[in-house]
Amino acid sequence: MTESSFHDALTHRWDEYLFRYVPVEWWDADASVWRPTIIDGDFAVRHEHGMVPVVMPNQMGNGDAQAECVVRNVAVRHLRISWNVSETTQRFALFRYTLELLELLSPCFVGAPDDIQHRFTDVAESVLQDYQAALGAWKHEFAAGTDLKEEFPPTLIDSIEVTGHVHSQVRSCGVSLHEYLSRVTEDEGESTWSPVAWWDERTGMWHPTLMRGKVERNDELLPSRQADILVPEDGEVHVQSVSCGDLRLEDVRGIAMSMYPVPILAHEVERMRYALRVLGWKSEYGEHPMADGLQSLFEGAVDEWSAEFVSGLPGQSPAPRVRLLAPSFWGCSEVESPEDGASPRSLTGGAE
Repeated sequence: MTESSFHDALTHRWDEYLFRYVPVEWWDADASVWRPTIIDGDFAVRHEHGMVPVVMPNQMGNGDAQAECVVRNVAVRHLRISWNVSETTQRFALFRYTLELLELLSPCFVGAPDDIQHRFTDVAESVLQDYQAALGAWKHEFAAGTDLKEEFPPTLIDSIEVTGHVHSQVRSCGVSLHEYLSRVTEDEGESTWSPVAWWDERTGMWHPTLMRGKVERNDELLPSRQADILVPEDGEVHVQSVSCGDLRLEDVRGIAMSMYPVPILAHEVERMRYALRVLGWKSEYGEHPMADGLQSLFEGAVDEWSAEFVSGLPGQSPAPRVRLLAPSFWGCSEVESPEDGASPRSLTGGAE
């Protein structure tokens, strides 16, 4: 193997989380084959210089889905970026990532009503079943390996479809979520997003969404302050600045469960794209299958949440409401009709 930007980036990494879940191929010298795998998600663990943690099948697996894989440190020189990622490896990586994401989101549903917790559990069990099926297929592919020794860019990349695509109504919004996240630091990007309901004066309805920052009581939502919220727009998500007076705390866990992973997935899509560029992936190759798969997960969550967002929530408008002054007020005398039997009055209040 030859030195490359791929090896340099992994050897001199400056962000230990950057390359997690990137599909790679490991050169098994004993069998003289390349085996498909992914860089372990827990890249924050300290490793020896020149070593990278990758996922491998556990030869001592006991039937537990999480124990059927182990993390093994391998030399950087024995790895290369996966150019043509198979659907098998992609599905394994995506479902493994989704299980990690659900575990991360599970605290959001602690204390929720039983029906909501059951719904979350059903989602987790469904993903676990898909993961187990994908794991079995990947283990066969890993065991078979390939003796292809030449690295090459893809000629055509086919991606799996994670979900259907549903367009929501077009709205006038602010900056895109991807662009918004790129403007904040990593610590800010990982800050809390609180579930709230937003009153949209144009639709006359409350809409379930997320507000950036932590809020625990309605009296913290002062009308004099602004807050950044997420608003779906035609399959995309924008960040819009609104008055806190148009927000209220709302238990929307059972209504818009799919909105919770939206900011996380948006961050992960951009992270994966950047990591692949650092490792040598070029734009002329098209979208990498792993980045494309994460994008599909993001779009699926957005589409499901969009339907709930457009449907809205019942409730009265926030009170008190600010009423706009009538245009006739400015620079004009308030003159009533003679038929009303009232005398015209000047702006100072005196009779003319």
